[in-house]
Amino acid sequence: MSSFVQVFNFHRVSDEHSPAYPPIPTRVFEKVVKFIKRHYKIISQKELLSLDSANSRKPFAVITFDDGFYDFKKCALPILIKHNVPVSLHVVTKVAETGETFWTQKLNKIVEKYALENKTISNEHLSKEYTLRNDEETEQVALQIYKELLPLKNKVEILDNIAKEIDNEYEKTQMLLWNDLKTLPASIVEIGSHTHTHTNLKTIETSEIHNELYTSWNEINKNTQHNPISIAFPNGQYDERVLEEAKIIGYKIMYTCEAKKNIIPASDNIYHRYDIYNKEYWKNYIKLLKYRFL
Repeated sequence: MSSFVQVFNFHRVSDEHSPAYPPIPTRVFEKVVKFIKRHYKIISQKELLSLDSANSRKPFAVITFDDGFYDFKKCALPILIKHNVPVSLHVVTKVAETGETFWTQKLNKIVEKYALENKTISNEHLSKEYTLRNDEETEQVALQIYKELLPLKNKVEILDNIAKEIDNEYEKTQMLLWNDLKTLPASIVEIGSHTHTHTNLKTIETSEIHNELYTSWNEINKNTQHNPISIAFPNGQYDERVLEEAKIIGYKIMYTCEAKKNIIPASDNIYHRYDIYNKEYWKNYIKLLKYRFL
């Protein structure tokens, strides 16, 4: 009998070439889904809430997606429907309203544009200048700048200044809007929160935390007629204030980005997740094998 549940998290599934933040190709994603389905009993979030005893010979698994990229609907959803796999999709509610991507994806596309134009990224808030020569460096530089900007409150303003050097001409990533989200099959997809603006919750005041979490909850309820039961903290950033506000608002499941298995039942309904993101299946396969025997 199983006494734990593992949560696997995804972001983008697409065959698009995007070197700053490479998505999982569709064929690779399907192989990953098949692996998880073969070795785990995949359950929905609602089942996770009532999972008070270990009643399966296989370990349990939950699958989540963050951000709300349009390629979820285009590329991932047909595979999930084909294999009858339930998921929780955590959306940034301001993005669902406006279509404007959040800061991390803007960063990726700005870095890619700099690489295409062979320009050096320079800004007073960065520790050094960055020059990109190939796809691998593009990904590494995007990650390094992300780490530098993550703790800063004015990260969006800094990005806007960096984008001015390329005349704000960079590819915009298509995101799921409310009309798209309403068409997703409820039997497969459950909508959860990824906050309202995808901000780093640890860097803002408690009143702002409440607004981020409550606005997101309210917008999902208003636009889908369902009460969201889960929230995925952006970039895994949270503290005790965040946990307390999430509980007050009514979130029953809170997801982090810490790579740990979860004992049943989870303490305070906090669930840790393993990110699956590699383009090559063999890298994901090795990671999945490692996670299975942890």
